[in-house]
Amino acid sequence: MRWLFIISGLIGIISISLTERQYNFKIIGGNERFDVIAVGGKLDISEFEIKNISDKSLQLNWRTVDNSLPSSWDYSMCAYGECQIGIPKGAKLKVIEPNKKGFIALHVFPKNNKGFGVVTFEISDPITGQKELVKFSVQVK
Repeated sequence: MRWLFIISGLIGIISISLTERQYNFKIIGGNERFDVIAVGGKLDISEFEIKNISDKSLQLNWRTVDNSLPSSWDYSMCAYGECQIGIPKGAKLKVIEPNKKGFIALHVFPKNNKGFGVVTFEISDPITGQKELVKFSVQVK
């Protein structure tokens, strides 16, 4: 009987901790983009908007999980507040105020080379531990 109370208590604690998980941001419009470019064309911008759904300012991190874009292409990325040539390993987004949006974006210049590539980023909140993956897929044909 004593074990029944202990197990019931543990289940209660676990269910409370799971329901208290805090989500402070959301990716607007889904977590995947698939862009097709004609040979000779370019991808000026493909973008994910990141909305702060909390009542406080957010300082989110991002990191590159995967980058399989062909080395024959030129590409760059922008993460709310800073643009980079190429795709670095990660950094912080500029602070996103409550009910405002930040972004992470990709620019691709394939230089007349056909191919396919994927870039996946992880967006994370270091305070709550919330993590979201966003995936850019690009095909040139």
